[in-house]
Amino acid sequence: MPAHLLEGFVAVSAHLQGEEKLSKIMNLSSQLSRGRSLARDMSLVPLEHEKSFYKPLNSSLISFPEHGTSLSLLRNVSKQFLVAESPAPNCSTGDIGLLCREQQPAKLVIVRQQTLYEDVTLILLEPIIGNITIHDIENAGDSNSQKAIVIGMETAQPEVLLANGKYTVGSKIKLLYGNTLYLKACVDSTPWLVRFKAGVDL
Repeated sequence: MPAHLLEGFVAVSAHLQGEEKLSKIMNLSSQLSRGRSLARDMSLVPLEHEKSFYKPLNSSLISFPEHGTSLSLLRNVSKQFLVAESPAPNCSTGDIGLLCREQQPAKLVIVRQQTLYEDVTLILLEPIIGNITIHDIENAGDSNSQKAIVIGMETAQPEVLLANGKYTVGSKIKLLYGNTLYLKACVDSTPWLVRFKAGVDL
């Protein structure tokens, strides 16, 4: 099954943030359209480059940006992992990616293993399960690496993905225009990212 993988924390964060922006524009436009008696002919629409680049995670993807790796998903019996093959992957083991397939919602994944087999590379991908939101970290400047990808913010056990850096259990991360996360336990650490169980201070 053909698929596309957008790799790297910076690229995935930028894409998720673009999706969120587009989703807000579409929601606001829909609200304005329902209230045309109050705001006649007023609506917000995304710019052309935004419509063609960003595709919401909860919608079907038909196309995807040109950058990234083309790959084919292979059949496997595992419920925890996906297996893909690519003749020339451009991803790093331990890094994050956004896996996209036609007519399927995009999936956030972590590249767990790569093995050269004959003339292709086999790639083991671990999907990240849960509702995913992207947040700016307060006082972090404009860097895309200073983002927090939060998994299951609305649940009793949220987790947060951060670009690799110096973080300690018990420290707090203030989200811009939002909550404060406190890091409870590190569950994954690679040269590219860290993943923590987190608590939320409202």
